Amino acid sequence: MSSEMARVIRPLPILPANLISSNVPENDHTQWASGTSYAKDAWVRDEHRVYQALRSNSGNKPKDSPLDWLDGGATNQWKMFDNKVGTQTVRVGGIEVIIEQDDFVDAVSLLNILANAIRVTVTDPNEGEVYQKQIETLDAGAPDWWEYFFDPITRISDVVFDDLPPYAGVQIKVEALITAGQEARIGSLGMGSVFEIGCARWGSSVGIRDFSVKEQDEFGNLFVQERDYSKRPEFDLVIDTRRVDLVIAELSKLRAVPCIYIAHSKFTSTIAYGFYRELMIVLAYPSVSEGTLVIEGLT
Repeated sequence: MSSEMARVIRPLPILPANLISSNVPENDHTQWASGTSYAKDAWVRDEHRVYQALRSNSGNKPKDSPLDWLDGGATNQWKMFDNKVGTQTVRVGGIEVIIEQDDFVDAVSLLNILANAIRVTVTDPNEGEVYQKQIETLDAGAPDWWEYFFDPITRISDVVFDDLPPYAGVQIKVEALITAGQEARIGSLGMGSVFEIGCARWGSSVGIRDFSVKEQDEFGNLFVQERDYSKRPEFDLVIDTRRVDLVIAELSKLRAVPCIYIAHSKFTSTIAYGFYRELMIVLAYPSVSEGTLVIEGLT
C-alpha cells in the first residue's frame, strides 16, 4: 500500500451561490410564506430545508422557531451538500449539477452513490474545457468466473477524482449517469484541494461502526432496528521527517473540519468522510518518521 500517498481533501464550502444549476427540482413541499397560517403537522420548504409544524402558527420563520417547527433535514436537491453521507439526493434518469468555485480545486469526491458511472468536467471561462474524466462504478473484482457470472452485480459506492488541474474560478459539472428509468443517488458531494500526508503502508486498518439497535426479549427473540453506520479507518503512515512540522500544522487546521481522507484509491474502504480523532507521529529516523492517523467517519 505504500506506493500511494495518504491524503486529505481540504474542503471548500458549497453554498447556494456556488450552485449554478441542478437538474434535481427543489419541490419537496410548498415554500414557506410569512403571511400564511400553518396547521399542526403541515410541511414546508425554506432555505433548502424542510420543516414540519409542531403546532399551528403564522409568521414564525422555521429556522428561527424551534418550538413551532421541526427541522426535517435538507431538501432532496441539497441532501448531497448537507455534510451527511447517509442522506441521498435522488433523481430518476441521472443527476447533473454545475458548481462554480472561485478558489483552487483539484479534487472532487462522491460518497454513498448509486450510478453506472460518474463524470466530472471542468470548464475554465477563458480556456474552455480543461478536464473530463469518467469513472465506471461496476465492481468487476470477482475472484472467479462463477461469482462473475452468477453473483449479484455490485457497484463502487465511493469515488474520488483527485487529478483535476488546479484552476480557480472554474465551473465543475458532476454527472451521475444511470440507465433510463432508474434512480441515481448521491449521498455526499464535496470538492477542495489535496494535501498529501504520507505513505499509507500495509498494516493500516479499515472498519465500520454500526449504530443499529439489536435487542433480545425474555424469550430469546431478536429485534433489529437498522440505522446508519460510519467508517473507522486507521492509517499507518511513513512520513518524510522534513515534512513532519508541515503535516502537523496543516492537520491542526482541520481538527474540527469534516474532510475526505484517503489512504489508497484502489481500496474504496479507505475513503472516509469525517474528522480525525487522533494523530500521532514518531520521529523514528532522521530521514523518515512513522505515524498513525485515526479517522472518525460521519454517517
